[in-house]
Amino acid sequence: MALINCEECGSEISDKAAFCPNCGYTKHQNIKPVQREGCFLQTLNGGCMAIVVILIVIGIGVKLGPYLIEFINYIYQVSQSN
Repeated sequence: MALINCEECGSEISDKAAFCPNCGYTKHQNIKPVQREGCFLQTLNGGCMAIVVILIVIGIGVKLGPYLIEFINYIYQVSQSN
């Protein structure tokens, strides 16, 4: 391991270092950051999850709406007959 000078800031760094710890300069500018793969739900942020939940609730409400109105009318008729 030899010490070399950083091309950007001049600090002494290891010749095996991927970047300068002082200024962050990389010897190889084409180094791409490692992308982490994960579950689809882990990659969603909170805002996207909230939108998905709201859309599901709306979908359930649209599908069950007529049944709920019928049930409420039935309860109303039962309460009026007593």
